[in-house]
Amino acid sequence: MCGIVGFSGKFSERLLPQMIETQRHRGPDGSGVYFNAAAQIGLGHGRLAIIDLSDAGLQPMWSHDRLFVIVYNGEIYNYRELRGELITKGHQFVSNSDTEVILEMYRAYGRDMLSKLNGMFAFALLDMSHNELLLARDRFGVKPLYYTRNVHGLAFASELRTLCNVPGLSLDIDRAALACMITYMWTPAPMTVLKDVRKLEPGHAMIVRDSTCTDHWRFAPMASFGGESQGDENVQSDQLKELLTASVVRQMVADVPVGSFLSGGLDSTAIVALARASSTDPIQCFTMDDRRTDTGFVADLPYAERAAVELGVPLNILQLTDDYAERLCVFVAQQDQPVADPAAFNVFEISRMAHESHLKVLLSGAGGDDLFSGYRRHNALVAESLWSAMPTFVRQAASSVARLLPTAIPFVRRVRKALQYAQLSAPDRLISYFYWFDPDKAAKLCKSESDPADPLRAEIAKLPKWLGRLEQMLHLERTFFLVDHNLAYTDASGMRNGVEVRLPFLDPDLVNFSTTIPPLRKVRGGHAKWLFKHAMKGVLPAYVIWRPKAGFGGPLNRWLRGPMKPWLDEQLASESARMLFEADETRALTDRFNAGSNDVGYTMFALATTAAWYQSVEEQHRRLAA
Repeated sequence: MCGIVGFSGKFSERLLPQMIETQRHRGPDGSGVYFNAAAQIGLGHGRLAIIDLSDAGLQPMWSHDRLFVIVYNGEIYNYRELRGELITKGHQFVSNSDTEVILEMYRAYGRDMLSKLNGMFAFALLDMSHNELLLARDRFGVKPLYYTRNVHGLAFASELRTLCNVPGLSLDIDRAALACMITYMWTPAPMTVLKDVRKLEPGHAMIVRDSTCTDHWRFAPMASFGGESQGDENVQSDQLKELLTASVVRQMVADVPVGSFLSGGLDSTAIVALARASSTDPIQCFTMDDRRTDTGFVADLPYAERAAVELGVPLNILQLTDDYAERLCVFVAQQDQPVADPAAFNVFEISRMAHESHLKVLLSGAGGDDLFSGYRRHNALVAESLWSAMPTFVRQAASSVARLLPTAIPFVRRVRKALQYAQLSAPDRLISYFYWFDPDKAAKLCKSESDPADPLRAEIAKLPKWLGRLEQMLHLERTFFLVDHNLAYTDASGMRNGVEVRLPFLDPDLVNFSTTIPPLRKVRGGHAKWLFKHAMKGVLPAYVIWRPKAGFGGPLNRWLRGPMKPWLDEQLASESARMLFEADETRALTDRFNAGSNDVGYTMFALATTAAWYQSVEEQHRRLAA
């Protein structure tokens, strides 16, 4: 796990150490560079040593014949199997690192090796014989890779803000991406809020030669769709358990201790239980004291404490302090991308605690909801079948009535959200479940002429026509919400503390298997993750399997009207906010929030977060350019 940087073009060698230093937190255990003035190619690496802690694992790493050189961020979980296969074919190794396995896989298979890698990764591999760079990102997008192109050439890095070092980088706003940010709380790849910076999409690769991208392709889908299984329910339950267990075992491979998040919820507790059963090493677990008095909020901590005792694992508890909201204000401005979700700060704080406990690796239960169904919108989608067959005029009437419903009561607010887009086509209704703010209003607020729904419409259009509605929604979950929101902030928050977060649910075999589970085995009788819960019987106690789901966030509306109010007002009145957002629309939203509307709290936080983030990026850009 590391941070990578590099370029192809007319850039100075000095740019490499500058970029490495900007993301030093990603690689505190060492750094290295490769620069070829004649070829106009540079590569840089900051190391977080996890597998093969010796100097043999240093990067940039060369193949033994000096034909290939790589900088790589991530972990290849099947590297031992691949290494064994390569040895039988006559390949030689001088280290025990997974990095060298990638080099030899490239020698053996060329570009085709990408689909054979089971892991999370982003890397740049220079083929000296062709003087071309291969850039690639894992199929699930766990590891980030950003790039920018201008008259000087193409530069890339593990973090967006690292590219502020690149001469000629513009901070012009991508208005379409900004409108998506306000609509969904994330920007769909390849977009970022900065017009000059793009994300390499998950499962994609590109060839860069002479500072130009000469090829860009998808080497592996996030999931394959082979149709629903009609086999025995118990057999499928056992298969799920076996696949998840195998993934946990694979992802525990490390030459350093491995810890885990433990919220006491189904996903994280399942990961800890399976890890504990497959390892004799102690597993330090981490959670936070989230006992609050918010209406309808179910605290995780009592479940986490009880589960830790029953599983026999030590539990480190992060205490929420009175200055949490104040520190959150500082945190959001420093994020690599604007993230309007307090959960990102929770991950940051737990990762900080893990770092202070001398841990470099944490297992996470992220992804379980996106494979097996776990969010309220999945239950709502199942219920939609009761009224989606109604005539259009009835759905239009329901939509009109829904927009008049009050927002103070959480249940009524959810009913309003479910019905207010009832008149839309089936694909657009599916997309509407991801809205945090109306897309038409978001486009107007962000001065955008684009429809924020377009990227999701395009993705739905690629899916098989026979695919069911729930599986379509889960595909959107994985493709956008999981990658561009959840995984993005998890990686950024963990790596800010030099902590690698691994995700056993995101295993190719397990993800492909999840698409074969029929809808009624995912959501049944109001219970989401039905088959997964069935598979965990005998692994987890019933109180964990059937407990209410809790969010990993915070009482945002109360904070924004209390301790965060001065910060909120300051950000919305800032020059950055005036440049980013239409003033009259911002004022109308503010009036609505101040009048007591709770349905725009996250939108208000998103506006303030984005304004604070952009101001911070501007200051960083000026400082680095000086």
